[in-house]
Amino acid sequence: MKQTQPNLQESPAQSLSVVLATDRRQANQLTAILLLMGVGLVAIEPVLALPNPEDKPEEVLRLEVITGARSPLDGKPITASEYAQLQAELQTPGPSRPQVGRPLEKNLNLLRLRRFIKTFFPFLPVR
Repeated sequence: MKQTQPNLQESPAQSLSVVLATDRRQANQLTAILLLMGVGLVAIEPVLALPNPEDKPEEVLRLEVITGARSPLDGKPITASEYAQLQAELQTPGPSRPQVGRPLEKNLNLLRLRRFIKTFFPFLPVR
């Protein structure tokens, strides 16, 4: 690519037009390079979007029968029968309210009353 140097005998307007023409050519070349790079990235992108070949499709995973599980209590591996037994034990109802001492029960009731009052009168300084 041959660049022309402005002639010193030319008028300033002519030398400016030569410089602008050179800049315009460089800008066109840069635009072409950027356009080709963009097209290259768009053409490569679908290849990057493909899933990993080792991954099983969701349809296959849905059909698999799960025979092992982890305990919800401590995270240790257990068998399916142990998991079913543990689930049955966890679903049996326990005591509805834990047994606490009389002073603690009084404080809990006062806190519940305070929360109830704050619901309807948020501007009151209830302590």
